[in-house]
Amino acid sequence: MDKIIALTRQQREAILQHLTANQVQALSEFTRYAMLSRFHTHHYLKQTDWEFQGMVIDPWYQRQHDHPGDNLYCDCGRRLKNQFILRSRTTGRQLFLGISHFQQHASIPHKVAREIQAGINEINLYMDSILLAYQAGRRFPKKIFQFVVAQQGFKNHEGTILYQRCNLFSQVDLPLHQRDYQDLQTLYHQLKQGVTHRLTKEEITQLRDDIATDWRQVDQQITMFNYLLRQHGLTVQDLHRIKSNSINYALQRRKTRFMIHDYK
Repeated sequence: MDKIIALTRQQREAILQHLTANQVQALSEFTRYAMLSRFHTHHYLKQTDWEFQGMVIDPWYQRQHDHPGDNLYCDCGRRLKNQFILRSRTTGRQLFLGISHFQQHASIPHKVAREIQAGINEINLYMDSILLAYQAGRRFPKKIFQFVVAQQGFKNHEGTILYQRCNLFSQVDLPLHQRDYQDLQTLYHQLKQGVTHRLTKEEITQLRDDIATDWRQVDQQITMFNYLLRQHGLTVQDLHRIKSNSINYALQRRKTRFMIHDYK
């Protein structure tokens, strides 16, 4: 079992100081995607009037004003590291909140807010393990990943979490979490031995879930965009044209994540 080590704020910041801006941004993107996946998997807001519209992360939160990005704020004015965007199903009203104000501003049960916070804590522990590996001198296993890609080891697996993390971290030379590294190594050794992995029913189900998550994210962004445009008096025909163009654009941008070939 992996030893779980939680970094203090000072320890985390000390390591982050040695990362490039692109590496910090990649960690932020990983955290955001992981949290989006948890929202869609656990349906946290199902029993409320609110729907989850998105999440924004300030990767430079600890540096306050001395950083290249913009600060994020709760509707109450408090500065945030994680800003959640919620929209009322009945009125269309939007809220920009930190997790601690879900109950106060949106009347979301404290139990639900606790579950969301537990998810954030779990993701932070995962990220801390990556930072510790970086501090210990580990970097992304490029040769192994390039071999697996060259041997089409990720064919039909482009939507898996392992591929997405490898693809993201390979661009900025960040080490993988130990479990991800072991999974990549297993795939590498299988290909070395000439073993062709076939998708299991569980993996096919996971791919379908990932695709559905992508569609939900695209649909939520379009819904929010359409709401803002309606506020400026656009007609139904204009909105329909924008939605069609948005979907086509999203498919072109993400087409490799929507395709599953020869999985039987």
